[in-house]
Amino acid sequence: MKRVPYCFGIYCMCVVCAIFILESCSSEKSSDTAKEKEVIKTEGETIKVTTDEGTLTVTGDAEKGQVNIKTDDGETIEMSYGTKTIPDNFPKDVPVYSPAQVRMTQVVDENRGVISLSTSDEIEKVTAFYKKELVEQGWTIKNEMTMGAMSLIQAEKGKRNVNLTVNKKDVETTVSLVVGAKE
Repeated sequence: MKRVPYCFGIYCMCVVCAIFILESCSSEKSSDTAKEKEVIKTEGETIKVTTDEGTLTVTGDAEKGQVNIKTDDGETIEMSYGTKTIPDNFPKDVPVYSPAQVRMTQVVDENRGVISLSTSDEIEKVTAFYKKELVEQGWTIKNEMTMGAMSLIQAEKGKRNVNLTVNKKDVETTVSLVVGAKE
């Protein structure tokens, strides 16, 4: 079976967020496009999206701010929104800047995930933290670049990599960490 595209998972997250706003009910909707047929079936807080490429099952808990997307081949993406904590299964060897507010998390497993943070600290302080802490956690910094109010760092460890973007806008510094498998 083909792997369900990542952007399709994001689409499903948007669908599930809309469903959480509505009352719990059961329904099914089908649509055909030039490329594929799509069936969206809702039952309470569970949504199943089926296309020619496979099926995604989306569940969530609006009170906890969690969405889980599971493919029919068993891959699971856990997303948190509106929470102030890093999920327990975020890779432990990837440092998380503090003090910072968690803006968004998306964790596939203990080797892959995305987090977005914000802090009032300056970009230079945040970047220096990551340069030091990544190396202390066994990561090798492969590339780094600073362009105005943005700093980029790429690091590798074993079969994984980390892409870090630190961006300053007005009084807020945003940190985006993407952890994934090397290609």
